[in-house]
Amino acid sequence: FIDKEKKSAFIKAFNHPEDTYRKPPTMMGASSAILEGLKKARSNLAKANLQFDKLSQDATLKELVVKQLYLKTILPGNEKKLGKEDRVRIGFVMEDIEGNILFANHDSWINLSETFPGFAHGLQGMRVQEKRILFVHPTLAYGALTTLPPCSALTIQVQLLDIDSQTLGTLPLLKPLDLSWVEDSYFYNNIEESLIQQPYFTGIFYRE
Repeated sequence: FIDKEKKSAFIKAFNHPEDTYRKPPTMMGASSAILEGLKKARSNLAKANLQFDKLSQDATLKELVVKQLYLKTILPGNEKKLGKEDRVRIGFVMEDIEGNILFANHDSWINLSETFPGFAHGLQGMRVQEKRILFVHPTLAYGALTTLPPCSALTIQVQLLDIDSQTLGTLPLLKPLDLSWVEDSYFYNNIEESLIQQPYFTGIFYRE
């Protein structure tokens, strides 16, 4: 145990077992890392909701999904328009809500059918050489279960460079991820309580 309190709880249960210590934690797999990740997800989701409340009042933006997906054209294109084609060549910079760059590529071919919904649908109707800024809520992006900061709202500056006319694909469904569990206080409290129970229960286990 790194935590001194948990170490003391383990030793206490090992040396002086009580029946109350025998109750298994609600979530045996709970860990401090999981709790910290959930705290970060809750914080990021709250920031995202606040940001998109403000974006919904910005008349300069085009709304694709209420409080979840917005775009703004900053440079109009004058060539071919993206239709049902799947493979496109783009340059982009993807940032989180604090302006940290998560991904960037000045020239890359991607398949829209393999990207997340907010990005794929945000590019629809673009013309070659057009530049847009996309604002994507985490429910239409990577959600909470990701190697990126969980529940990150994304700001993506993207330019369409070319379209592969020979490829057709199906866009990912524009269906928001369910992130209600992130804000569920019952789920959060179960993790906290389990972290308290674990060292006592483990102490009894090793004693026996």
